[in-house]
Order: sequence, then C-alpha cells, then structure tokens
Amino acid sequence: MKKTLLLVALLAAMPLANAQDGKNFAAVRNAVASAEKNAENPKKAENVATWTKLAESYMSAYQAPIGNIILGMDRNELKLLLGGIKPTATETVQVQGQNFTKETYPAVNLYFGENGQLAMTEVTEQAVENALEKALQAYRKASAVDTKGKKTADIVAGIKKIGEYYNSEATNAYYFNKIEKASELFELAANAVSEAPVNTLDSLSMYNAGFTAWMVQNYDRAKPIFEKCKAMGYYGTDGEVFAKLADIAQKAKDGAAEKAALQEGFEKFPQSQSIIIGLINYYINSGEDPKALFELLEKARQNEPDNASLYSVEGQIREKLGETEKALEAYHKCSEVDPKYPYGYTGAGLLYYNRADAIAQEAQSLGTSREDIRKYDELIKEWEVALGNALPEFQKAYEVTEEAALKADIAKFVKDIAFRLRDVDPKYMEIYEQFQKVVEGAN
Repeated sequence: MKKTLLLVALLAAMPLANAQDGKNFAAVRNAVASAEKNAENPKKAENVATWTKLAESYMSAYQAPIGNIILGMDRNELKLLLGGIKPTATETVQVQGQNFTKETYPAVNLYFGENGQLAMTEVTEQAVENALEKALQAYRKASAVDTKGKKTADIVAGIKKIGEYYNSEATNAYYFNKIEKASELFELAANAVSEAPVNTLDSLSMYNAGFTAWMVQNYDRAKPIFEKCKAMGYYGTDGEVFAKLADIAQKAKDGAAEKAALQEGFEKFPQSQSIIIGLINYYINSGEDPKALFELLEKARQNEPDNASLYSVEGQIREKLGETEKALEAYHKCSEVDPKYPYGYTGAGLLYYNRADAIAQEAQSLGTSREDIRKYDELIKEWEVALGNALPEFQKAYEVTEEAALKADIAKFVKDIAFRLRDVDPKYMEIYEQFQKVVEGAN
C-alpha cells in the first residue's frame, strides 16, 4: 500500500520536475500556441470551446512553474518527489522577521519554515508572460460567444480561479515586501470577478488594494480605491475605510474632507478606536469646538440606549480633552448601563492609574526643602488615593471579563497596584500574592 501511494505522489509531482528541466514549459507553450492559432481562425472563433480551451491553456501555463506541489509538504518528501532534481542554491533568509530555508530552482524558489515544511513559493520564470490576464480575456471572449449561456458555469468557475490566483500572488508579494505590486494584484483580483458573467463584489480584495497603497504612501492611488470600497458598502474592520480616507485628507491638509470622513465613520462605527482617535486629534489640532463630538454620541445613544460602549467612548474622548471628572462620570455610567461590560471599569481604572503615575512623577521632581517635603507628603497621600481608587475598578473588570487575553492583562494591573500599596495596608499584600499566582499561571 505504501509503495502504491508513493507512486501516485511521484506522478502528481512530475509537472514540477518537468518544469525544472524545461520539458513542461515546452509542452504548455506548444499547447498555448495551438490554442491561439485556433482562436485566430474566424470560423473556430465562433465556437465557445475554442475560447475556453485557450483560457485553460493559459491557466496551465500559469501553473507550470509550480506544478502540483502543495504548501505544507515536508522538505525531505519534496526532494524525493522531485526525482533527483537538486536546487541550484540553498540559503537561510528572513521574510517578515522569520527564518526560512530558501531553495532555488530554475523557475521557482521554495521557502521552508523551521519545521521543515514548505511555507511559500516564489515563481521566478513564467512559461507564458501575463498568462492570467490572457486567460481572463479568453474567458470573457468565451462568455460573449456563449450567447445561450451553456458554458456560463464553467466560465464563471475559471474566472473565479483567476481571482484566487491574483489574491495568492498579492499575498506573496506582500510577504516579500513588494507592497506596491501587492496593491496592483489585489485590485486585479477584485476587478477579475467584478464584470459579467461573474458580477461579484470582492470588497476585501479591493480594501487590501487600498490598504497596501496607503502603506507605501501612494495616497493618490489609495483614495479612489477606498472610495470604491465605500460605494460597495464595505467599510473594513470597525470602519477603517473612513479612518484611512480621513488620514489621506489630513495629509493633503483638507480639513473639511478629514472631518466629513471621520464624522460619517463615527455615525456608523462609534466604537472604532481609529475613528475616535482621529476625531479627537482633529478637534484638538483644528481648535474647533468638540461639542459636535458629543452631539454625535448622543445621537448614537438615542438609537442604542443600552449600548454601554458608547459611554466608554465618551470617557475616552473626555479624557483626551482633559475633562477627567466628566470622563470618570462617563466610565461609571458605562458600568451602570452594563455591569458585565469590562471597559467602563478598565477606563476608570486606567484613568486613576495614570493619575497616580503623574502624581508620583511630580513627587519625585521635588527638592529637599521643608516646603518640598511637606508637598511630597501630600502628594504621596494623593498617590495612595488614586491607586486605591484604581484597584477595585480593575478587580471588578477582572471579575466580569470573559476574554482570556484581556483578563490576563487586567490581572497584571491588579498585581502591580497591590504591590505598590503593600505597605499601606496588609490586605494589599494578600491581593498581590493572589494575583501573582494568577499572572504566573497565565504565563
């Protein structure tokens, strides 16, 4: 049984082996040339099969450098499957901060992770240039000829596969830090399926095209792509499309467009950290009255009166604007509206915690005069009060939080605060010891 399975595997890998010695490239190029010749024949060009076969020949040419290899294959297994063909070079390289063993072959580079499994491929020579683009054109020609729609399902499947290939190439380009190329490929993936007969909105690929363009500061390209995403009704996670459009407007010093994007985004995603921070920075930098922010929040609360997160958002905004007492009121209101929502407690806890740190820094800056010593003693009492107020907020947050990662982070705050207050009251040492075990267990 094992020998039979190995033989099947060897046969499946033959296209890759052939690609490396040129045999498969020659075969697919001949197939493409034959299919192109048929398509040039006016009579045959009226037959849908002529165009689907041409598209398939291009697809085979596109796949020729890789053949049937599969990501996740073991390095030693793949060597066996290659039938004795050896890489022309082997080296250790870093991609996105991770170490890989790179094996170079005439048409493709193979990247193996530290576990010895194939993690990435990088095609270095195509059997036919622009094979995906040519395949897409052939499929669309097939759709135009197929007036009765008998082959629509096959054509749609072929075009969708092209979109998948473009997406895979884009992801590869991104990992190899070819960000501009990745942007182009993501857009090609979205455009491939957008027209008839597929008529699908690949909004995620379109967003990725905009995001990667934004990454390399190509804002002239990113802006219209993000606007396309908006038109599709796709806004990204927590309304990132609006945040990115606002950032682009801010870079262009277009305050009106920046404000409009942030306000529109806030109405749809009032909990988005990117949008909240963008709005806060906008009002701080522009000098405009931030009253509009709270009007937007109130409008959101009218629609969702039981949404505790909206009070947490208000607390963050108030805190950034320096309105700490109103921020505390908002955080406490958040916990009142939903006692099981942790972010009201963590918001108040962090505010008290940061206040304690600020007091400690002020105390440390004092000198040794009698007045400074008196002031120091007063500040230490204020510091103890601030930390004492922070602790129960974090303890309550720990009690109600179900998310493991957040719970672990909150436990660290409880442990740290209790340790700082250990000399104030013996109860704090008990809390410290309890949460030290919690933190150690989480690690």
